[in-house]
Amino acid sequence: MKKTSYILLLFAGMILSLAGCQKGDGVKYGKEVRFKAASAIPTTRTSYSGVDVAAGDQKWERIDWVEGEEILIWSDNAVNRYSDAHHAVYQVKDVHDDGKLSKASLTNAPGTNGLVYVSGTNNYSFWGISPKTTGTPEAGKASFEIKAAQQMAGTTVPAAVNNVTTLPVDMSNAWLVAAVTGASEGQSVEIPFYPAFTAFEFTFEGDPEYEGNINVTKVELVSDTKLAGSVVATLVPDGASTYACTPTADPAFTLPANMYVSQTQKIVFTMFALPQKIVGLKLRIYAKVDGEDVTFTGTMKHNGAPIELAACKKYRIKGVAVPGNLWKIFYQPDITLDEWVPVDNPITFE
Repeated sequence: MKKTSYILLLFAGMILSLAGCQKGDGVKYGKEVRFKAASAIPTTRTSYSGVDVAAGDQKWERIDWVEGEEILIWSDNAVNRYSDAHHAVYQVKDVHDDGKLSKASLTNAPGTNGLVYVSGTNNYSFWGISPKTTGTPEAGKASFEIKAAQQMAGTTVPAAVNNVTTLPVDMSNAWLVAAVTGASEGQSVEIPFYPAFTAFEFTFEGDPEYEGNINVTKVELVSDTKLAGSVVATLVPDGASTYACTPTADPAFTLPANMYVSQTQKIVFTMFALPQKIVGLKLRIYAKVDGEDVTFTGTMKHNGAPIELAACKKYRIKGVAVPGNLWKIFYQPDITLDEWVPVDNPITFE
C-alpha cells in the first residue's frame, strides 16, 4: 500500500515583521505572523513530482509546490490589522526541494494583508486549507467538495514514453488542511498540512488475449457508498482531523478523445475520492471495442478478495486489463465481472 499519509510542507516565512501599532479602539497589534511548516512526510496540492520517497516505515510520492499557489490561513485571535478579519490569503514563492520535502517561501497574496498578533494575547490557534476557499471560514472547521466530474489537467495529451501515456493530474480535488494550537505571540508558526482526500493512480492496459486497440472513454469509481460530494472537516493538529462526508455521486473521469490501450499501449491517470473508508470498490469502464460501445464493471480485488481502503491515502493500482474479448457477451450495463483481471497480472497496491 502506498503509505502517503500525512502531507506537510515547509513555509520559510518571508513576511516582514511589523512594529506594534495602536488602533483607535484601543487594541494594540503586534508583529505580523510568520508561518513555516515542516515534516518527514510532505505533499501539496499543486503537482505530483514523480519522485518516490521513503523515511522509516513511511512511503510517499513527493508533491511539489507551484509558484503563485494561494492558500487560506485563519485564526481565533490573530487578525488582519486593517479589517479585523481573522483570515488571510498567502502565496507560495521560491519553490525548491531537498529531495524529500517540497519547500517554499510564503508571502502575503498580492493586494492583501497578512495576519498579525494582538498584544496581550498569548494563545493562538491557526488553521489552513489548500487550495484556498472563499468566504469567511469557521474557527476549527473547513468546508470543501470532491467533485464527481474529473479529467486530466489542461488540454494537451503528452507524448507516450515507452508506450505509456501518463495524463497530467488535475489537483483541484487534492485538498490539504492544517491545524496548530497553542502558538504564542512573536514565534514563527509551524503549520503542517495533511491530505483531506483519497487518490487512485490507475495504470490501464489492454487484454493480453485481445490483439486490437480498445478506446477507453470514461471510468467511474463505485463502492458501497458514493465517493464524491461535500466535506466538513473538524481541524485538529497532528493529522487527527475528522471528516463528515456527504456522498452524492460516483467520481467519473472522462478521458481525452482517442485514448487507446492494447497489448503494448498503456494509460496512467489519477482520480480523487472522499476522505472516508472505502469498501467494495469497483471500476466501471466505458470503452469502444470493435466499434461497439461497451461497459465493464469489475470488483477490485487483491489476492482474490474484495478490498477495504483507508481514507486519505494514495493508492497505485496497476495491471488493470480492459477485457476486449468480453464485449460479445456483454448485452446490458453493470454486469459484474469479478475476475476479469488476468491471474498473471493482478491488481497490486504499493
